[in-house]
Amino acid sequence: MIYEEPKVLVGTLTYEGHYYCQELALHNIKTMPYKNFKQIVVDTSKKPTNARKLRKLGYEVYRIKWNDSAMKRIIDGWNLMIKKAIDGGYDYLLCTAADWILPQHTITSLVSHDADIVGPLCKIKGRYGPPCVAKSGWQEDYSQFCKLDLYEWEEIMDLKPRLIKCHGAPIGMISRRVFEKIPFRYCEGIGEDLVYWQECKDNKFQFYCDLGVHVKHFQNPWRQQIWKKKKSEKKQCKGQRSSKKYTGR
Repeated sequence: MIYEEPKVLVGTLTYEGHYYCQELALHNIKTMPYKNFKQIVVDTSKKPTNARKLRKLGYEVYRIKWNDSAMKRIIDGWNLMIKKAIDGGYDYLLCTAADWILPQHTITSLVSHDADIVGPLCKIKGRYGPPCVAKSGWQEDYSQFCKLDLYEWEEIMDLKPRLIKCHGAPIGMISRRVFEKIPFRYCEGIGEDLVYWQECKDNKFQFYCDLGVHVKHFQNPWRQQIWKKKKSEKKQCKGQRSSKKYTGR
């Protein structure tokens, strides 16, 4: 019997602000060795300029209706990917964004687990970001999420086994049994990945993290400069406060 690889749709969310990284990210996905996958791009820009540019490069690009809320645009983009995955009869949907640089073995590794939802380990600003892995283990109580004591990058690299339970993910390989049932939903003040995690948990589905797949967050150089400047200013202010002597009233 000949083994047939699961059919995977890889959807990448982008907008004009990803000008500095989107071509690298998309080309990286395009050249992955996994055979049975299709790549699409969902552009959330207000104007069609970015989508036209990517179509000229040969990518299949879809646009969503403009909304002033960035979070609502992101959710509309994810749900458009879900619709394409359902209509196309795909076994899995890999949701990602143009500022994440995926290693070449991403699809192969994530599909191999046959998990409800499995994401890679994401590195942001020198430490890992979501999917979040807590030192106290898996937490069933969603209200306690913000109080979790999370592993640092150096600590989590030594964890065993490779596949562990986690809390939400900005990049996820979602199985058909999940995306057929659960769309992304907007909730004021809460990230869409955490809302999705909660609804998956309510429906007895489980998030996992593959610690063997490391993904780098490719930040906008302009934003990085602002972040470094703010961090430097914060340190200076802290130093000035600590140098002041208390003279009493």
